[in-house]
Amino acid sequence: MRPAVLGLAFAATLAACAAAPDSKPAPFDTEADAYLSAAAEHGAFNGTVMLSRGGEVFHEGAYTVPGEVPASMPVTMASQFDMRSFSKLVAKLAVLQLESEGKIDRNAPVSRYVSGVPQGDRITIQHLMDNTSGFPREFSYLSKPSTEMSPADILWAIRGEALEFEPGTDSRYSNVGYQLLYLIIGEVTGESFVRHVEKAIFEPAGMAGAGARFYSGRDNLTAFASGHELEDGEIMEVPYTEDDGDFKTAILFATAEDIHRFLLFAASGPFAGELANDEGMIAHAGGSTGKRAWGEVDRKTLNGVVFLANYDEVAFGRMTKDLRALVDGEPYELIETVSRTAVSVPFELRKQYEGTYLFAEAGGLKLRVEATEDGLAVYQNGQLAGELQAESETVFFADPASPESFTFVRQESGEIVLLMDWQGVAWRGERL
Repeated sequence: MRPAVLGLAFAATLAACAAAPDSKPAPFDTEADAYLSAAAEHGAFNGTVMLSRGGEVFHEGAYTVPGEVPASMPVTMASQFDMRSFSKLVAKLAVLQLESEGKIDRNAPVSRYVSGVPQGDRITIQHLMDNTSGFPREFSYLSKPSTEMSPADILWAIRGEALEFEPGTDSRYSNVGYQLLYLIIGEVTGESFVRHVEKAIFEPAGMAGAGARFYSGRDNLTAFASGHELEDGEIMEVPYTEDDGDFKTAILFATAEDIHRFLLFAASGPFAGELANDEGMIAHAGGSTGKRAWGEVDRKTLNGVVFLANYDEVAFGRMTKDLRALVDGEPYELIETVSRTAVSVPFELRKQYEGTYLFAEAGGLKLRVEATEDGLAVYQNGQLAGELQAESETVFFADPASPESFTFVRQESGEIVLLMDWQGVAWRGERL
């Protein structure tokens, strides 16, 4: 079953370095190249990579899958990729900077900055940053295509959204909440979110290739990396359209070097501890149809990984783990060809997995699972989306040449949850 099932889909020093011409050969590491070349060879990566230890780049490269591919698919280190949700990490840093200047208070309610937001007196800026505001993942209704919406239109749409839980009581990834955060940053700075971060972050970090499609003070989009997806066995370009399901407020782009510079800027600054997760990593992902972005840096060691892909079939989750291991000198394995074997599992056992599963973090995707004579059938919106074979009593697969699995896990309570792999990420589905 293909991914369609998802219904988806570092300051002045750095700037000086960016301005100086660099005649040195590109950093190259044979071990890293072997891993990335294998990933590309097996159709699991197409894009650019920058790896660093102690803040110093030791490998960079651009990789293309083999065979006949669209002319738009090969990339170079100068290629500019959509940052997508990586912009949320940029927004977090912007808020921390503004708070240090006394222009915003993370503990203040959003009603201090904008009016008419549901429970705006109870939702704080920090709630928006932490995805604990209660806002849904996506907007339930838009009056016009997203990129035709002005900041006032977006605020109007936000005011119409009902909260899914009381602020601060739960967590749910929310693009709605971050649209509000972008607007608030614009409100307190008196300029667009984009123009503010270009001046406050991109320029001091030396991010010469970064910018935005809208509201930008830069005219530097010269090497855009178009997205691609696999459709009926053929790699197809995903043409960029201005109605790309996103809003003009934060359509940022960058090169791999720009992301690397941003991460060093963040990790070397006064807010590193607040930006880092429980593992001490400053990290974020981004993506949409045909595009994937990942950037991370260890705030203490300054070991970092950046990869940007313009192909849906990237082994995203696995590459984040493997490349971190490679950078840290830990064990990992090369990506190889997969060949899985089906086994027989009793019908009565497979019957226990039947039901409808809600994947809340995958945009509210619902999948219905039913036992068949030989395996399991998966339905989306009443239509057959795929047929699964058993690899074990709990693990099922659709494509024997793919590592992606459907794994049923019985909780201590007796309830069964479904973990669905997609591009190396396990999405959790709760049975309704």
